[in-house]
Amino acid sequence: MNAEVEIVDTPTEEHWKQWKNLILQTGWCGFDYTMLTLFPTGENVKMVVAILKSDKSFVGSIVWADNEDLICIDTYYVIEAYRGRGIGPRMWKQMLNRIDKNKPLMLKSEQEMMPKYMANGLPYVGPSQNCVEPKKNELLTVSRLLQKKNSLIDDAEKLFTFIAFSKLNSQQFDALCSFDSKVTGKNREDLLRSLKSLPFLHGGVLIDELGKIRAFTLISKALPEGSFKMAPLYAESDYAAGKVVEEVLETIDTGDAMIQVHIPDGTKGSSNLTPIFESIDSFIEYDSTILLSAPYRNPLNMAMCYQRNIISAASLLIFCLSSIQTRQLYMMCLWKRKKKKSTDSEIVINSDAQTLDNSERREFSSNRSTNDEDSKTGSNKNSRIFKTDVRTAQQANRQRRRAIPDRPEMPLSLWSIMKNCIGKELTKIPIPVNFSEPLSMLQRLTEDLEYSSILDKAVTADPIIQMCYVAAFAVSSYSTTGNRTTKPFNPILGETYECDRREDLGWRSLAEQVSHHPPAIAHHAEGRGWKMYQDFSMTSRFRGKYLSVVPMGMVHVVFPDTGHHYTFRKVTTTVHNIIVGRLWIENHGEMEIVEHQTRTKCTLNFAPYSLFSRSSHKKVTGVVKDSDGATCYVIRGTWVQNIDIMRVTKSTGIGTNAKLKTEAPRTIWYANPQYDGSSKMYSFSRFAVELNEPEDGVAPTDSRLRPDQRLLEEGRWEEANAKKIEVEDKQRARAKKREQEKEEAVKNGLPYADCEPLWFAKEQDETTGDTLHKFTSEYWECKTRCDWSRCPDLF
Repeated sequence: MNAEVEIVDTPTEEHWKQWKNLILQTGWCGFDYTMLTLFPTGENVKMVVAILKSDKSFVGSIVWADNEDLICIDTYYVIEAYRGRGIGPRMWKQMLNRIDKNKPLMLKSEQEMMPKYMANGLPYVGPSQNCVEPKKNELLTVSRLLQKKNSLIDDAEKLFTFIAFSKLNSQQFDALCSFDSKVTGKNREDLLRSLKSLPFLHGGVLIDELGKIRAFTLISKALPEGSFKMAPLYAESDYAAGKVVEEVLETIDTGDAMIQVHIPDGTKGSSNLTPIFESIDSFIEYDSTILLSAPYRNPLNMAMCYQRNIISAASLLIFCLSSIQTRQLYMMCLWKRKKKKSTDSEIVINSDAQTLDNSERREFSSNRSTNDEDSKTGSNKNSRIFKTDVRTAQQANRQRRRAIPDRPEMPLSLWSIMKNCIGKELTKIPIPVNFSEPLSMLQRLTEDLEYSSILDKAVTADPIIQMCYVAAFAVSSYSTTGNRTTKPFNPILGETYECDRREDLGWRSLAEQVSHHPPAIAHHAEGRGWKMYQDFSMTSRFRGKYLSVVPMGMVHVVFPDTGHHYTFRKVTTTVHNIIVGRLWIENHGEMEIVEHQTRTKCTLNFAPYSLFSRSSHKKVTGVVKDSDGATCYVIRGTWVQNIDIMRVTKSTGIGTNAKLKTEAPRTIWYANPQYDGSSKMYSFSRFAVELNEPEDGVAPTDSRLRPDQRLLEEGRWEEANAKKIEVEDKQRARAKKREQEKEEAVKNGLPYADCEPLWFAKEQDETTGDTLHKFTSEYWECKTRCDWSRCPDLF
């Protein structure tokens, strides 16, 4: 029977018609008429189809979207009568022959199917999502409860005006495009314009008195018949989200219409909408999970996403979003409506997927190169299976911790410690662990890489845009400092911290305390097409009411493929209200970023707090200039939330009198929303929570192994303070011994080698001429051999 079926690479219009009829006949939940209308027209939408040789009738197909940096599988389906005959694996193999092996592969999976897909080359687990299907009247109730969720409704919100999507004038439509770009980080004007003409869409925006969009949603006619799907829902507040949903629902005539609402983990919908649905006994019909062949991230502004199911064939991935335009579509996987426990209705990928044997299976890894062992076995090159870096699903899908113990609620008086330290250097002030956080300064410095995806994007950008990305990266390192008023542990001389996140984030780094007096840290990181290194030290002074920290040293960002080399110095951080009141932090000063090859420059100004200014003290503004001094881009935003760039189209005047005309702003960085429970966990982001997680194989000098820091994390403060004194006494004893040995050597006229870094060497930077500590790469070699013989006993 298998021989009677052929796999076709170039589907005809008739194939697409049969595919569409199949979707309509089965009434697959999750599909809407927008997607059915736009799918076949997308130039990047691909299909392999199985047909009978006898009458060319449709047997099955795989449909996927081949985007710039991600392959999104939409449907993988074989008609029930033909299942179990190897047709599915044949289509899968044909699809794999056509796609770019350097792009991650993605699909959605139900829980029951996950082990099969993970074992067949999709080991990375992304976010889960729930689908709730309330009736129209139930969703109206939810929308009204959402409006009342926060009793402190701004009077300005009550003046918001609802305007139907199809009725937006050109100015309002431009405002919507700007709002959409602010959330997604993409220019989707073409897509929004094409959606505006579709007759089966109900949608609208809330707009304030200044013409600014505050919320946006669309509801499309969907499958099965009588259903609608709400997607997307973006809003700046609970009230705005509830209000725009209520207004759009009123345009639907049928009171018992079912509205599909997809709620992915990590969005506001997950934390705000789900409890309301549960309170009215609305049920979750199914849930699903994203699976990928390799790690992938996305800059979506989750803080404004009540649910992240972008209409028109957009992926449900929270962290997988590319240019979504009419010709660049993301696909949603298809799901049959669940009936009872019938395996026939489980769906998207047919049961043939589990019949793939080892010789047919392709496993994807982050680097996608061919395993050398395949060539040794003499396998045919044309049929070679890509199997590099093969890991079990458990190994590839490491589940990092999501929380640490809550910080104990204990009365603290920082003033009682600091009052006798006015004018002193911060690093010389003996502060108990009560005022610390369970991270060392080495780990705190590694947090600079939380938004490393910005540098990933910068790798292939042109020099001017690349400068904008580097500027956004520089600003992003301050995003977690706004509420972090605790002090990291001062590292011991020789203490190290490695962070190897190649599997999920694509980079690894090492930091080492290379000097004790004055304290200094050397840090080196390498990612996909970029390197970042820095020598970090600081001066600090306590002046009674406030404490200022002035970073010393230079940050270097290098893109080896082009030789572009960027440098910048960090700005001053000040902690206010040391004596009385709530502690608060500001970052202020001027940062100049220089690219030493093209001589482009960016100047960023971190605005200081002022009683006489109405602008936010968290505001960042700047300009990017080319080698001739012409302003190419204007930068604006805040160091806690976002960075927008605006291309300059016209410039008149010079200096402070210059007037610039720019294009609409484009957001290139958005801070992650505050992590759930963060306020009880030292205001850590999720990335910070993961930094001190115990890990096997690290050097014995690693910060994770520091006992006083671990005791603090566990909430055992008294023991932590006692252990901190013990660790510091041990360091002082080593320093005293070295001093005595040095004095003895000098007395006897013998040379004496000062304490040298373990993994860094002092060199002159070839580009800037500065003397700094360069990474020797020996750390990773020693780790491979499990050879830590050179490491001292620190803890």
